[in-house]
Amino acid sequence: MEKVTCVAASKDGTRLVIGGGVAGRAGSVVVREPDGRFVEVKREKPLFNDLVNAVCWSDDNTTILAGSADKSALALDAKSLDVKAELKGHTGSVLAVASRGELAVTGSYDRTVRVWNLRTGEDAPQSHSTFGPGERARIRARGRSLPIGLR
Repeated sequence: MEKVTCVAASKDGTRLVIGGGVAGRAGSVVVREPDGRFVEVKREKPLFNDLVNAVCWSDDNTTILAGSADKSALALDAKSLDVKAELKGHTGSVLAVASRGELAVTGSYDRTVRVWNLRTGEDAPQSHSTFGPGERARIRARGRSLPIGLR
C-alpha cells in the first residue's frame, strides 16, 4: 500500500484494518492480525479504483466497511476480504462509513448520507438525506434513528 489514509481497530481490540492506496489508481484494505501478520488479498483488479478514505468494523467483527474516493463502498468479509456487498449510489467520494447491527451508514462528498442493509447491500428505502453546512438531522431506517451532524 503506497499511502495509508485511514485505520480502525476491531471492536475487541485485537485487529486493525488499514485503508489507503494510490490516488486516482487503486485503493486497498489490509488487516493486521493479532500475531502481527498483515493480510492483503492480491487481485487482478483492485477492490477500488481510487484511495480508500474510511474503514470500520461491524459490531461482531465479521465485516469490514470501506469507502473510497471512487464513489463506492464495500462490505468485506473480515477474514477473507471477499466482497459481501457493494454499496453503490453516491455521486461523490465516500468519506465516512459506520456500522451498527445489520445497518451500514455511508457519508459522501456529494452531501448525502445513506443507510444500507449489510446483508443485501441494498439502500434502505427512504434512508438517504442531503445536508447543507452546519445542518443537523436524524435519519430513520427500519425504526432506528441515527443522529447526523455536518459542519
